[in-house]
Amino acid sequence: MIIEESAARGHVVNLMRTNPRHLGPQPEIADPVVGGNFADLLFGGIKATSDLQNKASDLMVQSIIQPESVNADDVALAASKANLSLSLMKAVVDKALRAYNDIINMR
Repeated sequence: MIIEESAARGHVVNLMRTNPRHLGPQPEIADPVVGGNFADLLFGGIKATSDLQNKASDLMVQSIIQPESVNADDVALAASKANLSLSLMKAVVDKALRAYNDIINMR
């Protein structure tokens, strides 16, 4: 894409959106959960982790079946989010189990 001289003024260049996948809407940030119990938070985290894993898997399959319809960066980002979420969930569950075992083994 060539930018015309009249479009560039000083250090300001007007950018055009040429692909609908570029510069999309910003993701909504979920409000932190106030109140509730640990079980609800844990099950909510497990569901969110599962959703991220499913989204990453769907994007990977779509990138194989229809490579032109998916951006490779989106696939890599979804896989990274799913991996990070799974690692964090594993750490939380391990700590919860360790705390439970410590309570059980108290004398």
